[in-house]
Amino acid sequence: MEDTVIRRGTSMGALLFKIGLPAILILLIVIPITAVILALSSESGGDVNTGSPSKIAKNEIPEKYMPIYQAAGEKYNVPWNLLAAHHKVETNFGEGNIESYAGALGAMQFMPCSWIGWGYPGCGGLGDLDIGWNTLLDLSVINEYGGFGVDGNEDGKADPRDPEDAIFAAASYLASNGADDGMIEEAVFAYNHSNEYVTKVLEYSELYVEADSVTDGSGEFVWPVPFTTEITSPFGNRPDPINGTTAYHGGIDIAAAGVHGKPVVAAAPGKVVMSGNAGGYGKVIYIDHGNGLQTIYGHLSALNVPQGVKVKAGQEIGSVGSTGRSTGPHLHFTVEQNGKKVDPMDFLQ
Repeated sequence: MEDTVIRRGTSMGALLFKIGLPAILILLIVIPITAVILALSSESGGDVNTGSPSKIAKNEIPEKYMPIYQAAGEKYNVPWNLLAAHHKVETNFGEGNIESYAGALGAMQFMPCSWIGWGYPGCGGLGDLDIGWNTLLDLSVINEYGGFGVDGNEDGKADPRDPEDAIFAAASYLASNGADDGMIEEAVFAYNHSNEYVTKVLEYSELYVEADSVTDGSGEFVWPVPFTTEITSPFGNRPDPINGTTAYHGGIDIAAAGVHGKPVVAAAPGKVVMSGNAGGYGKVIYIDHGNGLQTIYGHLSALNVPQGVKVKAGQEIGSVGSTGRSTGPHLHFTVEQNGKKVDPMDFLQ
């Protein structure tokens, strides 16, 4: 069979040749400093929770991938939810012959030289690099040149287009960069040198486990802002933050530093009966849960579900914001029972 050729753009060697020695020296100084800053940003470096899949994970992650994340995580001592988060951010759980503009391949977007090994002829040199698919999948070549390609499904080849191979390879890569020793942020940064990428992966990692969920014992109600459980204003009478008078607060406000734009999820299954703008609530979503029970999610920055759709408990419906009559980013969360506002904490504890 003819060996299909993969073509990539300018190699790292060519890039360094073009930018010159002074720039290389700058990179050699800046990159270690960046790594130190990342290490100092977290006391342990291993602050990604792991545990049982959250309702968000069950609703969002294709069921077939869960045992793969867990098996790969166990083999390489990497949190399964971290692998799921990478898969989400990289290709939104895609698979097959996915290729980025930069030449990254497959479900977990590996560069060919990372897959086959940077010692492979041409990976560190000048000009374009051609690697045939048959060579890329060859385990003996990967072993010879120290690549991260893995035969996760044990079919005799390591294929970045195969999600099982790709997920096991990602686990191996993350472990090799410190994830197995708790240095999660450093490992994620090594996977993609972007602070924005690191933030997204860590956020999804947290969303995919039960760590911050609160239920009423029935298994239906979940905490509406997985990012934080901090209540900045309780239910009942309180000083009005805008005009200074005492006013009745018909819900709870949930907020914390960095909460703006974080996901808001449905507290219980139901039907969206309102998704739009509503005066003081700004962008707001109303969900009818039946039996006279309704929840309201106010001051949102984004509305991710339209009116009329049915949602599951834990499903992402919007993002925290500060629209409407609001003094700062937070979620105003109200529970109504038979048309009367009641304390949400009676349902969340």
